Amino acid sequence: NIKESSPMVIAISPKIDSILGGGLTEGSIVILSGQPGSGKTNLALHICGQCQQYPSQFGPRKITYLNIEGRLQKRDLEGNKNLNLDEDKFNCISSQPGNILTAENFIDIAEQIIHGAPGAVIVMDSISSLCTAERATADVTARFRDDAPLLLASFCKRIGQAVSVNKSIVIMVCHMIANQGMGYSPWVDSGGNKIKFASNIRLKVQFHKSWVENENIIGQEINWVADKTCIKGPGSKCVSYLRYGEGIDVQKELIDLASDVAIIKRTKNGVYQFNYNGEDISLRGAEAMRNWMINTEGAYDYYNKKIIEAYY
Repeated sequence: NIKESSPMVIAISPKIDSILGGGLTEGSIVILSGQPGSGKTNLALHICGQCQQYPSQFGPRKITYLNIEGRLQKRDLEGNKNLNLDEDKFNCISSQPGNILTAENFIDIAEQIIHGAPGAVIVMDSISSLCTAERATADVTARFRDDAPLLLASFCKRIGQAVSVNKSIVIMVCHMIANQGMGYSPWVDSGGNKIKFASNIRLKVQFHKSWVENENIIGQEINWVADKTCIKGPGSKCVSYLRYGEGIDVQKELIDLASDVAIIKRTKNGVYQFNYNGEDISLRGAEAMRNWMINTEGAYDYYNKKIIEAYY
């Protein structure tokens, strides 16, 4: 009964959750789009780690990462601290020497998992790099309309019901490309329009920049907009933080949100003032505040609960 159904909501990060209305719902197709180097892969890996913490009704969620570009690095995996890389929890599928996988191969693998492994999480990184067998064997100078979007359109139709019924989560990483048409946005998603219609959640990077603390670049500030959502209306924006070597900085995000609603007070000169367990505490600087939250047992959960009460 649709009226009585209540799909599980998986918390991603404080800032991302705030623009999605609480998190990501299982049984969803998720598109992460943006220009190159904007943090899409890192968010996809972070989402995988969060999904591992929310077992489905069918059991623990196993992650299958389709390394379509062949550019996933050990650094990327080890730099996401919330991700469990044990063999029974995470599987990365890539082309091998003498066996270069085509778009059809990757899509067949994804479809088999979606139909045959309820509760699974599949990452396709990226759908923009899918190369069909026809293109792979064509002369390099051949000019023809790209057939990958048509393949993706058929794929979305074939998995639509299965994703919802099997409570699967499909994450498609999508590059934005220059649009040379007249009078339109200068950047558009590759992969065709069908995936946009089929998706339940679409997060787009508007822009990103280096995250600097004490004159050192420690990560990226990523400006996300929720173009499509399941829980609240679309159009909300946030600034998320990718800390190199650690992944999405959930503590930094939580502190920002708590400061915005004065759960934690932040003075003009960068001092954080708050009360925890009956004790008044003052800390100077964002890094000091973050380190306190990491090293104080129960502090993150305490303030996360307050944020949920304030925002939802």
